Amino acid sequence: MLPSKIAKTGEIQTVLGPIMPDDLGITMTHEHLLMDIPVYETHPEEASKSRFKTGSWNFEMISKGNELWSVNRNNLTLNDENEIIEQVLDYKYSGGNSLVDCTNYDLAQDPNGLTRISRATGLNIIMGCGHYVPAAHPNDIESKTKDDLTKRMVRDIVDGIGDTNIRPGIIGEIGNIWPITEIQQTLLESAADAHKETGLPILIHPGSDDRSPLKIIDILVNCDVAPEAIIMGHLDFAIQYKSRETLDELAQTGCFMEYDIFGFEESGLFVRGNYGELSNDHKRIDTIIFLLDKGYGNQLVVGQDVCLKRHQSKYGGKGYSHILKTIVPKMLNIGVSKSDVDNILINNPANALQKR
Repeated sequence: MLPSKIAKTGEIQTVLGPIMPDDLGITMTHEHLLMDIPVYETHPEEASKSRFKTGSWNFEMISKGNELWSVNRNNLTLNDENEIIEQVLDYKYSGGNSLVDCTNYDLAQDPNGLTRISRATGLNIIMGCGHYVPAAHPNDIESKTKDDLTKRMVRDIVDGIGDTNIRPGIIGEIGNIWPITEIQQTLLESAADAHKETGLPILIHPGSDDRSPLKIIDILVNCDVAPEAIIMGHLDFAIQYKSRETLDELAQTGCFMEYDIFGFEESGLFVRGNYGELSNDHKRIDTIIFLLDKGYGNQLVVGQDVCLKRHQSKYGGKGYSHILKTIVPKMLNIGVSKSDVDNILINNPANALQKR
């Protein structure tokens, strides 16, 4: 494959090469196109549940999705390029122009596949790099030094991943749990060092605790990363922020704030036997309006975090087009201005994703 060019300061790196921020257009900043996420697979002992381990995700499973999503192995894999092309073309036909694929080293990253999808659809695709949550880490990661981890990311960003000549455009999603462990601290510091060497923004998957985002910001800022180079993801999933004061404190740091699981409407989800509370689209919109009213409109970005079969419209989910088809019309209908919507969809991603 011919080598793509590397982005300069002020440009955005896509899998096909650099583009100018003005060429980005409507962008979802947290999606997955090709990936495998076996780290969440569960193996129930009950025969009534174990029968769902194999086979395709189907309508019988949809009604039990919050229990069975991690049981069905096929649900945890996005690996059919033609299927993904069909799904994201619907996003393009709905007005979308770009998206960030946050799949990293630990989730079966596929640079060549992303490039083929980009060429087939005409969409700008920004690829990630780095490591996910500890349960997904390779066995030898504890033996790696901070410099080892930094060098790999910098090499991939400068030369392309492996022998593909295809370059990441973000550092992330960098996975975290709570409390932060020693290896996570090292990974965050290595992400900071890679950012300082390459200028790429850092996208964070925080731990499931309201204290996690601020702690991560503190670590990165102490490593001389500017807050505006940080995209704090999953603020409507891993984090609930029932306290608006804590949310306001995070916004005051100046980081980009990502509401990225639009379309997740279940009241809760079982993860490894533990039940976690979830938000819904109404609450997400309400929180975004709160942040707009507080003056943080230039820090907001959005996505749907499509990462399972059941998230795709083909399998009963809302797909990559949900925000454009449903959420944007609803926001405009209840009084959110067109300029605020354009900031969230176009201008803020263009600022967040450019090389610094």
